[in-house]
Amino acid sequence: MKKLIIGKMNPRFPVMQGALGFIDSSAFVANMARAGAIGVIASLGLTPGELRRRILDVRSECNGNDIFGVNLLVPSDHYHELLKVCIEEHVDFVELAGGIDKKCDLISKHGGPSIICKVSSLRLAQYAEQLGAAAITVMGKEAGGHLGFPNGTPFISTVDLVRGIKPRVNVPVIAAGGAVDAEFSQVLFEAGADAIQIGTRLLTTNEFESHQSFKDAIIKATHDDVIVINSPFGLPLRALDTRFARGEGRSCYGVEDCVGCLPTCSKNFCLRAAMRRAVAGEVEQGIIPASEHAPRIGTILPLRQVLLEVSHLS
Repeated sequence: MKKLIIGKMNPRFPVMQGALGFIDSSAFVANMARAGAIGVIASLGLTPGELRRRILDVRSECNGNDIFGVNLLVPSDHYHELLKVCIEEHVDFVELAGGIDKKCDLISKHGGPSIICKVSSLRLAQYAEQLGAAAITVMGKEAGGHLGFPNGTPFISTVDLVRGIKPRVNVPVIAAGGAVDAEFSQVLFEAGADAIQIGTRLLTTNEFESHQSFKDAIIKATHDDVIVINSPFGLPLRALDTRFARGEGRSCYGVEDCVGCLPTCSKNFCLRAAMRRAVAGEVEQGIIPASEHAPRIGTILPLRQVLLEVSHLS
């Protein structure tokens, strides 16, 4: 398989961690980077000071050649402050999601981190490349968590997006959505992907810290258990079918501890709190983001084995 090169980054595995917003940890991101993949810190809900500490914590557990960066939500009220932290701390890259910074070309031109843009259309992929993106993350409908398709727009499969975008851009394309096993990741590579991004599969690794009932819910999920709900952020969100996801019992939980994740939040419930409850074991009272292909997982494996399987390297 062709070696993945993004800017100055040359990871052993052509695998990038999905941004596990609200439920990632410094230790897990470091595990990804040390294993030879690309680790990603999710900045959603973090203050600039918290992000700086997270970067320093991850770096303290990594070696000099390990690769990690930060996922930034462009619509966040704190976007520019968080970006400033990333530049000051010399992270390897930033992955821009929820929009594209029109001035992103200035970041890498002045010695800053490489820019990776997350998109769900050819038009945005080409626009991101024109602005200087070093790579494009293409997110399709099979992804878990927030989907990059505004309400009312048709969902497009990851394979179709990759096939439509890869021949029309000249930067690496990272396929995000559905790569939970060797079979589907191979389909994505054959469609033209230079790398894959995985999220749901990482939640069922030995290294991911969560209550056993959280992992059990994923590995026991059937196709009927995976649903799409309305996120308080105004986007469709793919998750497992729990009581809370269905809207039952939400009145028992307020949003008094709101940290202002995104200005678009309706505050009808706190997604941050709901996801953290699920990780802690309150599965039915929480939300578990999950890929459309979650039912294909079925097992809990060591992180390294997952990376070997989905990347088809040995």
